[in-house]
Amino acid sequence: MVKRSAPTMSGPVAKKEKVDPAFAVIQDTLNKADELPANCRAMLAAMVPGSFATPNGQRSQQQTTVIQWVENVLQRRQGQLSGEADVVASKLSQLEATNSEHIAEVQKAEATVAEKKVALANQKNALCEATITMTATKKLLAEKQAEQQVSDADFLAMKKEQEGLASAFVEHFKVPMEAGEALHYTELQPFLHKLDLQESFWVSLPASCGKTKAERGSFDDIVLQTLEQELLDRASKIMNVVSNPSPECEARDAAARQAEEELAVDRVARERASAEVAAAQKDVELATVALKQVEQGAASMETEVKASAKLCDKLKFALEGFEQGTLTTFMSFKDGIAATELCAIAGA
Repeated sequence: MVKRSAPTMSGPVAKKEKVDPAFAVIQDTLNKADELPANCRAMLAAMVPGSFATPNGQRSQQQTTVIQWVENVLQRRQGQLSGEADVVASKLSQLEATNSEHIAEVQKAEATVAEKKVALANQKNALCEATITMTATKKLLAEKQAEQQVSDADFLAMKKEQEGLASAFVEHFKVPMEAGEALHYTELQPFLHKLDLQESFWVSLPASCGKTKAERGSFDDIVLQTLEQELLDRASKIMNVVSNPSPECEARDAAARQAEEELAVDRVARERASAEVAAAQKDVELATVALKQVEQGAASMETEVKASAKLCDKLKFALEGFEQGTLTTFMSFKDGIAATELCAIAGA
């Protein structure tokens, strides 16, 4: 094959040589080698076509040296791309591990919320049951009390009269009598209609009660003594009745008291159930807030993982493109394969 000489410039401006695209990718990498001075980059790029124009085995020492320099630059570029890809891949691996931890935390928080909600539902059911029980007991107590009011009306009335009469006798009869003052007839009057007094005493009673000790005559003393005895007799009679209730009356009273006790217990149980519902509701709210926090952290981490994965793919793609493109092309030229093809084209 006859080697063609390079054309000479015939004018003041040299005609720009056409650069093979295969050389262009190598020259582009050389021009971007920032670790080299600009003049060195330009020189190496310019020497690429001439260095590879000769087949392997026929190259001069200068061509071999230039090719070695170019290879060194390409290998550094390969190392840079590989290093960047490795750093991002390592970071991605760490982020994915952290992301897995975040996902586990979210799942754990979700399970906690679900558990708290189940507990809340159970507490609400317990409150509902406690309310139903208390309502039933309250209804039972009302029924027992109503039964007492109907069946034991006289007994209850006497019991009430006993309490009022004892207080009225001391405060409105005994105390003013011993002090020599007029008795409190108006306050005693509600308890007098059941006394067994003669008609003449009823007529004289208001006047005798309204007199002080100094104003009373012998008849007034008799009236007041009779009144005192009648009040005491009435109190004794009431005591006998109240102290000896019928078995049926006692049974109804016991049933009413038992219902009252049960109602008190049911109220306490319902209050406790209500407090437990409030506490369970608070637990759900706190667990929900905690879930949102870990979800936000997981979402942020997921975004970071996606960004890192995208960058990692980009760098791997760049490395693979460089190795399969620029570096492969260079190795073909270095081994003389591409150079032989170029020479064949040039001699055609």
